Amino acid sequence: MHQLSKYVWGEHQEERNFRLSFCCLFLLALIHFAIDLRLGKQSHFMMSAVVWTAVGLLLWDKLRACLHRPDNISSFVGYGMIAALLTTSMVHPSSKLMGFFPLLGCLGWFLIFEGAASYRLFWRELAALVAFGIPKLLPDSIFGLQVATAKLSAYLLWRLDYPIALQATTLHVPNGSVEVVPTCSGLTLMAHMFSVAVIFLCVFPVGRVQAILLPLIAIALGFLTNGVRIALLAVLSPPASAAAFQYWHSSSGASMFVLASLILYMLVYGCLSRTTPQRRSKNPV
Repeated sequence: MHQLSKYVWGEHQEERNFRLSFCCLFLLALIHFAIDLRLGKQSHFMMSAVVWTAVGLLLWDKLRACLHRPDNISSFVGYGMIAALLTTSMVHPSSKLMGFFPLLGCLGWFLIFEGAASYRLFWRELAALVAFGIPKLLPDSIFGLQVATAKLSAYLLWRLDYPIALQATTLHVPNGSVEVVPTCSGLTLMAHMFSVAVIFLCVFPVGRVQAILLPLIAIALGFLTNGVRIALLAVLSPPASAAAFQYWHSSSGASMFVLASLILYMLVYGCLSRTTPQRRSKNPV
């Protein structure tokens, strides 16, 4: 049993503190995942998995080499933040709170195990966490994207020779019609894809050109994927395919398009990151 404990927690106190800290971080992530699933937010759950994985990888590399000892004040504030976050999340888990749960949870975790003295060393992690929460602050009608989304969906159906008539933000098809409301405009997915781009850039840095191009591609993918979803909903509009329409209109169906956006973006990111020019090392003369 003693050998097993040494294997799991390490032989030295520093290693034990390091592993304990990441066990607590992993527990926070599991709580966040559980609340997302309880609220039926499958799409947000996928995005949450991306941000927690990215931040965990960044912190693992940095803190494994050196885990500082926080002062008592930092630890007290950190425990208070975690307690308040968990209590509020259990009692009233709002959408905005779930968006900033990783940021608040990691800040509390950081104060407990690292302290506030070295926060400047963790700007990448902070940028990723802030980017993840920003989409929850944007109202769906801020840019009026429903018109552009309706036009994109109508164009896709037209290219497929499907009978379609567009009137403002309403798509009329032979079996019914679908109206693109602000919540279906795709702004949320576009904002989340932008946050994913920021997270990827923090974890896997690329060249300057790619760093400008990849966030734009992420936003475009979010807009295009949502347009495809709206076109599919128009084809399946009731009463012809009511059951299929309800599924693809629900959070479960929407999460499939979110997953498709993430996979496509990861493929694009991998291809473009390979084209990043490597810096040549100067050989001593």
